[in-house]
Amino acid sequence: MTDKKVTKVTPQWLTSKDACASGKAWVKEHGQETDPMKLMNLLIRHDKLDWANWLIVQLLPYQGYVRYACYGAKKVLPIWEQQYPDDKSPHEAIAAALRCARNPTEANCSAADSAASSAADSAYSAADSAYRAASAAFSAAFSAAYSAASAASAANAAYSAANAAYSAANAAARADSTEWKAMMTKILRYGMRLWRQG
Repeated sequence: MTDKKVTKVTPQWLTSKDACASGKAWVKEHGQETDPMKLMNLLIRHDKLDWANWLIVQLLPYQGYVRYACYGAKKVLPIWEQQYPDDKSPHEAIAAALRCARNPTEANCSAADSAASSAADSAYSAADSAYRAASAAFSAAFSAAYSAASAASAANAAYSAANAAYSAANAAARADSTEWKAMMTKILRYGMRLWRQG
């Protein structure tokens, strides 16, 4: 479940990953053959944080993007805990996702799937920012559980988990864009560390 480490982000590589046309045009404008971490830093500097999030998930192998998703989800668990201190399903989903990433046996993937369903059930009945926090945990567990069947759907789930974490951070910050950007950047920097560790 590991991918060869990408050394250059080329137009061909972006096309193979179904990057959007505007993203490909932006990368072309800023250098066609780009070192992934230089490109990540450039995207962050230009406030292209959503694109940076997409890129880091595409660069990371299975264990990396599951850990990335779990990190994002953990960052917003306090939002959930404050409103629903007795519901541990988001915690359990994150723990199950990490177990599955470390050892993707059928039993661990099944446990991550069950934990994802429980977190999703909790999310549907929650208020806005708590909903997003539980959704992040659901998506992290989903990404771990379904990677063996479909790496593309798992990467999309990890991307969704990071986005859910960002949304929860944004809701918690009550539209304070500085706090939201700081949270997003912290999550992205963690993903970059994972990629460097490769």
